[in-house]
Amino acid sequence: MDAPLVWEYLCTYPLTAYVHNVVKLLNITTHKIQTQNINDSRQAEIENVEIYTLVAEIDETYSLLDKRDKQFVNREELKIPAIFNSALEKLVNNINAWNKRKTKYSSDDEAKKNARKFMEDLDNWFVKFENEIMQAFLDAIEEITLSNNEIYGLEDLDAETDDPYDTFGKNMVDEGVKYYDAVVSEFEETENDLPDLINDFLFIRQETLVEASDGLFGLFGRNKNEPKELVPEITYLLSEWREIAEQTVQVKADELLDTYKNKLFEYYNNSSYKYHAYLQMELTKLSAQRKETLFKLSDDARLLQTDIDWTSEFIRQVEVIGKG
Repeated sequence: MDAPLVWEYLCTYPLTAYVHNVVKLLNITTHKIQTQNINDSRQAEIENVEIYTLVAEIDETYSLLDKRDKQFVNREELKIPAIFNSALEKLVNNINAWNKRKTKYSSDDEAKKNARKFMEDLDNWFVKFENEIMQAFLDAIEEITLSNNEIYGLEDLDAETDDPYDTFGKNMVDEGVKYYDAVVSEFEETENDLPDLINDFLFIRQETLVEASDGLFGLFGRNKNEPKELVPEITYLLSEWREIAEQTVQVKADELLDTYKNKLFEYYNNSSYKYHAYLQMELTKLSAQRKETLFKLSDDARLLQTDIDWTSEFIRQVEVIGKG
């Protein structure tokens, strides 16, 4: 038996049991107070029915907006679109698979011709990659905008309204559309072309002197004791071309991905904060409105309402303690 654990249990159990008993007693007492408050409030509600009806409406609205506000504050961390990774993986795979069956070129003309072809392929692949990332980004912006509005609770985006709450919601959706359009415009105006790698490919040139091949007729016309003629042998290793291409494209692709990831986080966090700030302002207004409305009650009814509010908050705190 683990002696330290036993000792910890013996030290902790009496305190835990004591807290449990206290919470139980507080629950019984607060229940009695709450029951008495309910009985007293029934008479007060009859005498102040219009005021209590308005207070109930304010409380209902407050509870709804507070719930929405907490959803914006406690949102899960934004998930980056999966296509960001899959598009990059496809781009790199295309590079590594280029002309895979061939290992080298053995002439300058052949190397120049294929270096240009490889560069054309790289440019085409990168443009497709850019378009995929851009579309995924725009889809994500639209998804965030719709999610924001779903939390905010604006059901009819097309309805004409003078209500400040609805107007703010419409403005936030419009802001998402404007952000969407601004990024599209920026994308179209920005130069994201790959650097020209043709000279880099051709720079990877190996030239060595090797003995010339005799050929069919050379076997009979040459003295075997004579040294063979040395001729140049040219080699361009395609594995090195692919390596250069992958390294260069990876840097450009990472820069592009980082840009749009940051833009997504920026929009997600900024829009959440704006909704939170507006809802906090509305909650403050509702609290002031509730206080002003309760001030219209009679003195006895106002004191009763104070007791009810205090008891409700006390019960909430006891529940927190009871849950440990």
